[in-house]
Amino acid sequence: MELLKVIFISVIQGIAEFLPISSSGHILLFKRILGLDFDISFDLTIHFGTLLAVILVYRNDIAELVKGLFCKEIESKTFGRTLKRSEVAHIYLVFIIATIPAGCAGLLLKDVIDSCFVIDNSKIFFLLALFFIYTALILTLSSRIKKKKTTLIDKMSIKQALIVGFFQAIAVLPGVSRSGSTISGGLFCGVDKKDAGRFSFLLSIPLILAAFLLEVKDFISGDLTLAPDKALCYIAGLIVSFAVGYISLKLLLKMIQNGKIGFFSLYLIIPAAVSIALGFVTP
Repeated sequence: MELLKVIFISVIQGIAEFLPISSSGHILLFKRILGLDFDISFDLTIHFGTLLAVILVYRNDIAELVKGLFCKEIESKTFGRTLKRSEVAHIYLVFIIATIPAGCAGLLLKDVIDSCFVIDNSKIFFLLALFFIYTALILTLSSRIKKKKTTLIDKMSIKQALIVGFFQAIAVLPGVSRSGSTISGGLFCGVDKKDAGRFSFLLSIPLILAAFLLEVKDFISGDLTLAPDKALCYIAGLIVSFAVGYISLKLLLKMIQNGKIGFFSLYLIIPAAVSIALGFVTP
């Protein structure tokens, strides 16, 4: 594994993990175009880097939610008011409910996706193009939503959480952006713009962590290996994916607040077109 290739793919991961353009779809494209061959242990490393970026950005929110479980009430800067323990428990509930659909979809479809979405399968690039177009469509539609009355996370209903959860479940497919899906799902069901972004990225923590822990389990059981001579590459991948991911996340949050995520729908025409081209040229 060459260091420059590692840095390149880590930059792609850091950018596409949070911007609504699908990291899995882009990495699949670049693996095919550049002939990159990274094993699952490297994927584990760069995903951990982006997980650290989310935790750093939302460290205060996470600290408040943890504190809220042990105190009768807390003064929340995140929500701008005093939160009772029962209200904090409700926030945990909507997160759990929104996580369930994606968790089930991931467990049921993981083997199918892993076996079908490989770079030497030409048919999947046509599907990949379709999924990029789907992401562009929901970004365009959600960017045009203008609701006078919106809901904050602490007031989200079970129904709203389920809607966001189903949008996230669809995002297990390569080419469908998880952040784009969940943010759009939140906007569609009336969640405040800023809180739609906050909910989306806090929601990513248990999913990224669960995927990371599953890969760690495989590593411990001996199914994965880490070559000592590649330690520098793994360290570089971790640092680059963390740094780029942090910048991308901060940038996207500003764009969500300004209602400019529809911009990415125009960009997605490019990877969709590349996917179609690869579908024709791949044996």
